[in-house]
Amino acid sequence: MIIKEGLCIGCGNCVLICPTNAIKMIQNKAIINDDLCVECNVCYRNAKCPVKAIRPKRLKWPRLVRNPFSDVVSIHKLTGVP
Repeated sequence: MIIKEGLCIGCGNCVLICPTNAIKMIQNKAIINDDLCVECNVCYRNAKCPVKAIRPKRLKWPRLVRNPFSDVVSIHKLTGVP
């Protein structure tokens, strides 16, 4: 996930909903710790970001493999299995 810093207004909705505590507020802006983020997309789908600053990013190996296992509504592109 990425948070577009220029758009973030510091509401903190994403911080409250992140199940791995990967999002922190630093100087009133949300920052994602990539080492803690498991690509579950909970922040993207459920945080209700008022300015839509949270976006999925194009994943590369090995993070590409992690996404189908951590995002319960993700469909694996090779198997078609959710």
